[in-house]
Amino acid sequence: MFFIQFNQLLVGMILAVVSLAPFSRATMAQVEVSKASYSLPGCRAFLGHNNSVSPVIQGFCLGTISGVSIIEQERAIVCSPKEVLLIEMVRLVVSFVEERPERMQEHLPVLASEALKAAWPCR
Repeated sequence: MFFIQFNQLLVGMILAVVSLAPFSRATMAQVEVSKASYSLPGCRAFLGHNNSVSPVIQGFCLGTISGVSIIEQERAIVCSPKEVLLIEMVRLVVSFVEERPERMQEHLPVLASEALKAAWPCR
């Protein structure tokens, strides 16, 4: 079940990138896809196994959190245990943002970075 859902989300991430490619900068600015207010419903839907939110938005959330995690670990800013799963990181980021509703208009990668650093700082 999880494997099928993960494959759907992976396809969603790919579709998100491909579908956003032809947009002009002005159009992208109007959509503001990197804002938490856009992405967080996809994160919540993934956690709740809710198919009412587009797989593209769910994939965007997962791709963002996964990418931030990889980059921050490479930079030795985040030192999460090896056994931590992506779903746990998504839960962490969603909780972090929900506890700070005034920051919903900020970019999800920034908030994800802060959440991951707070949970698993490198010493």
